[in-house]
Amino acid sequence: NDKGQTNITTGFDKKVKIIAAARKHTCMSTDEKTTCFGDNDFNKNNVPDEFQNGVKIIAVGDDHTCMSTDEKTTCFGSNMHGQIDLNK
Repeated sequence: NDKGQTNITTGFDKKVKIIAAARKHTCMSTDEKTTCFGDNDFNKNNVPDEFQNGVKIIAVGDDHTCMSTDEKTTCFGSNMHGQIDLNK
């Protein structure tokens, strides 16, 4: 927990539907809200507004995060190795 990756965000203790964890950060989602916490290098915890609810899938790597709703998919964080290029 040296990066805060196990410090559950308030309000997420009983309603979590999806959780994904990497070495330095964790993301979780309920029906109403999605959050990521822990190390925020490369802004990998900054969940876009349009992905605050309705998230169906979360995948995390050491320095990036991806998530999908029924309509769209996004990835954010480090793109050092092309890991968030969805258009290629």
